Formats: sequence, structure tokens, C-alpha cells
Amino acid sequence: MKKVCLMAALLMMVIAFAACGGTAEPAPAVQTEVVQTEATSEPEPTPEPTPSLNDPMIMAGTVLNDPQVIFSEDAMAMEANGGSNFGDVAVKQLSADGSYYQFISNDDGAYMIGNLNFLDVGEFRGNAQAIMFKFQPENVEGLYFTLFGAGEIIMRFEDNQPYLVHVQDGYKAPYSDYQPTDLRLENDKWYWAMMAMDQNGYYRSMVWEDGNVANIAYCAENMGDWHDEYKGSNWHLTISFGANQTLNIQEYKVMDFDGYADMGTSTSDTVDNGGGD
Repeated sequence: MKKVCLMAALLMMVIAFAACGGTAEPAPAVQTEVVQTEATSEPEPTPEPTPSLNDPMIMAGTVLNDPQVIFSEDAMAMEANGGSNFGDVAVKQLSADGSYYQFISNDDGAYMIGNLNFLDVGEFRGNAQAIMFKFQPENVEGLYFTLFGAGEIIMRFEDNQPYLVHVQDGYKAPYSDYQPTDLRLENDKWYWAMMAMDQNGYYRSMVWEDGNVANIAYCAENMGDWHDEYKGSNWHLTISFGANQTLNIQEYKVMDFDGYADMGTSTSDTVDNGGGD
């Protein structure tokens, strides 16, 4: 019964609204202005350059702790002093494009005794010495790079493969005995080489093609264990190669360092150099 009365009351309200002619006007639309604001975005951060093993100093850091360049020369610096830091050879000259320096032998070949004793060129933190250089053989045969001081440690190329020669002990071994490699020098290609001796008389060396570190040659010998005099020596670089040949050098760096990053292999656990006095 209450439901019927409620429905009747609602019906009466509808009739009354209609009797008043009540057609409701629609409410005017409110115009809302939407302000477009451009979001200000933060500038993209400049990405840090990725260290590349093609950087020779990065390569040096794979073997040497904190290598620091003490002295260096590029081609123009070598031209300024007539290549005097590399000793005597028949011809020394700047390349035609000025990007590298040339050492040319005569019929007698080349034996260039370096005039740069490493410890004399700057402030070393200790007695750890290294040299790293970029070179290019032009049909070079009998190529030797010798770290010369209290002893003679030679990076020698036989059949274009790098060998270690330790003169005092009459010892010779290919770099491939220390770490597998089939690196062979090719004419007119550029290479990097590094030769280092730390305060313990421990020797480390690397050779690799410029821009291609996939096939690196490496050797490690703890020579100071047999030759105590190596621990205090002042080293320099001597270069030799065959008759009527040309060796190009683009730059070199003399460095000190704070020990070896990876002690690697040594004669005690790889090959026997017959060392000892």
C-alpha cells in the first residue's frame, strides 16, 4: 500500500512540472581553455667514452700498474733532434708526410745504440722502467730490440715471429711458449711493442698489431731471481736490423709504473732458461 502511494506522488510531481511548461533549458557549456605546456626535458647526458684496447696506454695498463709517461717523442720531435736518442745509422729522416721517422741502413746493416738512459729523463717513482713504441718494418730482416743495462734482454724476430733472447744465460724462446700466439710481422703494417723491467728485475713484454689486439704476443721472465744486478740497473733501448733496410718509428714513450698488474708466468712455472750465475 505504501508503494502505491509513493508511485502516485511521483506521478503528481511529473504532471505539475509539465503544467508549468517546464522544458528545462540546457546549461550553457563552460568553455575550458586547455593550456598546452611543452614539457622541458633534461638534456641527454654525454656518454662517457668507452676505454678501447686500441689505446696503447690502455694496453700497457693490462700489464703495468698505473703506467705514467715520463718522456716521449713523436715524429716531429725526433726530427727536431735528428733522431739522436736512437744512436747512429746510415740515414735518418722524416717521412714525406711528416707522420713518422725513418731509420735506413747501408750495406753494413744497422746497430743503433740508444742514447736515452731511462732513469735519466725524468722523475721516476722507483726503479720500474718501460718503453713502448710504434714501429713499421719495410722488409726488415734480422730485427732486434734490445733492453740494455746490467744485462741484455732482446726482443728478436725470427721468421717474423717474436722471440725472447736472454744473452747472459744463452737462452732463447718464442713468445708463443709463454702465451699462445701466431703473431707474425708483415711488411708495411704498424705494430706496438712494450718492454718493461720492474724493481725486482722481472721482465715483461708485449707485441701487437696497431688497431688489432686480438692476437697479442706476450712474455714474462723473472730474471732478477738469477741476476740481482738487474734490480738497480738503468736501461736503454738498442735497435738493430739487416743491410739496406728501413725501419719506421712513429712515436715512443718511456714510462714508470707501480709493479705489474698481472704477474703472469715466469721461468719458475713455464720454461727453464737455465738461469743462474
